[in-house]
Amino acid sequence: SETFLASYLIKIKSYLSSQVDKIIYNSNKSKSYHEGIGYSKKNGIVIPNGFDGKIFKISSKIKLKKRKIYNIGANDIVFGHFARFHPMKNHKMFIEVANIISSKIKNCKFLMAGNNINKNNLNLSKLINQYKLKDKILLIDEISDLHNFYPMLDFFCLTSSWGESFPNVLGEAMACGVTCVSTNIGDSKLIIGNTGKCVIPNNKVVFSNACLDLINCSLKYKSKINYAAREQILKKYNIELIVHEYLKLYKKCIKNGI
Repeated sequence: SETFLASYLIKIKSYLSSQVDKIIYNSNKSKSYHEGIGYSKKNGIVIPNGFDGKIFKISSKIKLKKRKIYNIGANDIVFGHFARFHPMKNHKMFIEVANIISSKIKNCKFLMAGNNINKNNLNLSKLINQYKLKDKILLIDEISDLHNFYPMLDFFCLTSSWGESFPNVLGEAMACGVTCVSTNIGDSKLIIGNTGKCVIPNNKVVFSNACLDLINCSLKYKSKINYAAREQILKKYNIELIVHEYLKLYKKCIKNGI
């Protein structure tokens, strides 16, 4: 799916990979992929992305404030999809999922954000109008303060068909106590763990059913997995832990004269 130039550079780097001291990948999927196309297997290491729990956090105050701004009810069930407009992100499937869920549960809203996610995007507008979801889907374009939007969600959806390595949006949403439903792309399954759902790509029915299963869970269970999602991130992907991993690697290299 890369451009010719990108593919060419990746191949060139594979020939040079054995000459470097360490290759740091941000996901197991990336490491496996690169080693599969010829990158050295002797010096690869995975250090995942990290998240600041002080910035990305659970906040009922932000939730209520943002919902009021966008005219969303306190009891509405809100799904989020934050991604630039690109075929790999599969916005089409998210809209199809929104259509299926809306046909079964009336008090749902679907928030979409990212580069070119606005009313001027004719492809998106056509799909939304086709399924008569104009009153259900909010397009809010690209935003820089995502940490102020995640808390207003009940569920975050990642519908990517391919190309993901370590999706930061999952870690950010989970750190804000948001339950995630994702396609099994990159390290998504590893990130989510038992705190949400990870399903096969490109299947709107399976994805919708995963969302509906979570909606129909008890309030007690919902609260439990929301906090479990945040704990999963703070335990495994806390930015301080990740910085420590880089420092540990650096010190090890220095000690070994690398």
